[in-house]
Amino acid sequence: MTWLPYQRPSSLRALLRTPVLRNLHEAWSGFGSAWHLPTVDQMDAGAPDWDELSLAEVVRHQGSPAFRLVRVGAALSQRAGRPLLEEWIGAAPPHPAEDPLGGAAYAYGRCLATAKPSHEYGHFDFGDGPPLLFERLLLPLGQGLTPTHILCGAVFSGAP
Repeated sequence: MTWLPYQRPSSLRALLRTPVLRNLHEAWSGFGSAWHLPTVDQMDAGAPDWDELSLAEVVRHQGSPAFRLVRVGAALSQRAGRPLLEEWIGAAPPHPAEDPLGGAAYAYGRCLATAKPSHEYGHFDFGDGPPLLFERLLLPLGQGLTPTHILCGAVFSGAP
């Protein structure tokens, strides 16, 4: 008889507010197990529309992790107003204009260190128009239990 570790049902899925991120989490959960993370190839084939997604490669930089964007969906680049492909997250302290929502390097680092999903949600209402809703889901991909990439789903709605 083989004993498998107990895995609690994911309460993260219940927290996800947007269908894109729920579908992404569902695909990721279907490929992984207690013994291995999903791979980039698995998620490439099984991920929903890449429009709201980005893929960052984990790179060690002077003893600290950094993340290089190797794939970026059109909606994310359009939202940023520039191509994001090959940009770095965490290689240097971000300038506030480069990381307007703050904490991207920290969130990616947390996902890498724990090899578990990371979820953030923000609702910003400045009173001068429709509120901005932001939701981000980071999912580790890799070999065995070692993350080699971070898959990010980021959804914005409301004012730019």
